[in-house]
Amino acid sequence: METDTYAYNPQVNMQQPKDNPYDYQVAIRNRLAQINDMGTQQNQYVQQKAMADQQKRLEAQRQAMMAAASQQQGSVGGDSGADYGTGQGAQANNPNPRSVAQALAFAKQAAANGDSSWYRRCLAFVASAYGLAGSGSNRAIDAYNLAASQKRIVNSGTPNTGSVVYWNTGSGKAGHAALYAGNGMIYSNDIGGAGRISLVPIGDISKKWGAQYLGWSDPYFAASPRR
Repeated sequence: METDTYAYNPQVNMQQPKDNPYDYQVAIRNRLAQINDMGTQQNQYVQQKAMADQQKRLEAQRQAMMAAASQQQGSVGGDSGADYGTGQGAQANNPNPRSVAQALAFAKQAAANGDSSWYRRCLAFVASAYGLAGSGSNRAIDAYNLAASQKRIVNSGTPNTGSVVYWNTGSGKAGHAALYAGNGMIYSNDIGGAGRISLVPIGDISKKWGAQYLGWSDPYFAASPRR
């Protein structure tokens, strides 16, 4: 008798695995978790790309600002890169307790910590950066006149890094002094907020305050111990 291979066999059919609804739920949850991870990774990628693009834009803006500052410095300070004295700049012509690097570090820290104690104390700030208890002059314009009388003012060329830069802020006014940081930038009080120290392009003093650029000198003050 020929056997029907497709005939019902209770023993065989009883051994066939049955679908487990729990397995489907686990598989669904795993797939949803994978989709969620993919979404998180996508969001992280988008955020990282946006941050990278923002950094590129900020760097481009910074470079443009630096270029503009250099051009403006050329218009108010004469030939780019000019020097005087020993040719070694403010470091060689510094009679004060602190070096140029230390003075710039002091200014950078003052700008970073948001110190707002320098309202209308521009000359005192620059003198303090160089480790002096005071400048020895009542006003920035007085310090400028003293330096000019000693033939220490230069009104052409790029200031030496660490130099004192001067402006006339109007008849009968105190004038303004700032610390030249290099690359067309200065550390100045009040320009970025009352009493605060900010690192800004040198041209901002004339542009924002209408002050007249007078020139610059290496860091000599009336109170400098070796003048």
